[in-house]
Amino acid sequence: MKTTAFALAGAALLSSCAVTVPVALIFDKDSTLRGTSTATRSEGSFRVSNERMTCTGSYDPLTQTPTIGFTFQCSDGRRGFAVVTRTTPTSGQGSVRMSDGSTANLVFGSDAAAF
Repeated sequence: MKTTAFALAGAALLSSCAVTVPVALIFDKDSTLRGTSTATRSEGSFRVSNERMTCTGSYDPLTQTPTIGFTFQCSDGRRGFAVVTRTTPTSGQGSVRMSDGSTANLVFGSDAAAF
């Protein structure tokens, strides 16, 4: 039932326009990348950066499960894999494992407002 609610809410949000929300990728308190995630009917993408690095990736915004996984690429050559759980269709948080073994947290939507 919850899965269907997320899918219907997501489809309703995306049926008429793009939805853009804030995103933060937090490696530690001194290394946070900030940016946005934009979802349309056909794709979802995100871009975060700080003074040293930029990371970009894409995801399926219409996935019917609250938890999704996706890969992304950073300008320093590392790749990441994120697993995030939506608390609403447009916000949530999750964990990231980078190709060098480092980890980070990813937050988006209203959950990213504090960053």
